[in-house]
Amino acid sequence: MSTEGVGLDRRTYPRFSVSCPVNFSVDLRGSQFLVERFRISGMVLDISRNGLLAEVDCLVAAGTDCLLSLGNTGGLVWPHEVRGQVRRSALGDAGWTIGIEFDTLVDIPPRAAHAGVVPEVGTV
Repeated sequence: MSTEGVGLDRRTYPRFSVSCPVNFSVDLRGSQFLVERFRISGMVLDISRNGLLAEVDCLVAAGTDCLLSLGNTGGLVWPHEVRGQVRRSALGDAGWTIGIEFDTLVDIPPRAAHAGVVPEVGTV
């Protein structure tokens, strides 16, 4: 009996639940030119080395490239900017939920990765 697709978690890196602000910019492009750059804010719901899940107040289409500014995630990820791409977007109870895959891996501090727990979250 095949177990393919039956409750298996195929994630490469563990996810850590957090609740912290995130800001990112998105370039809206026309056929050949940059039409507009706009900023979106939201809350990160969980994060891993290669992506995050965030709740935002507007639709961001799958496939959209973005530049994220990660602030203080309570010691889970060091503050920095990372490029990524929206992989999925869905309407949730409190707005839009988007999954973003990072272009490069982010560092998870050893104490968070080994403990498997999320430290208290600070503010940006």
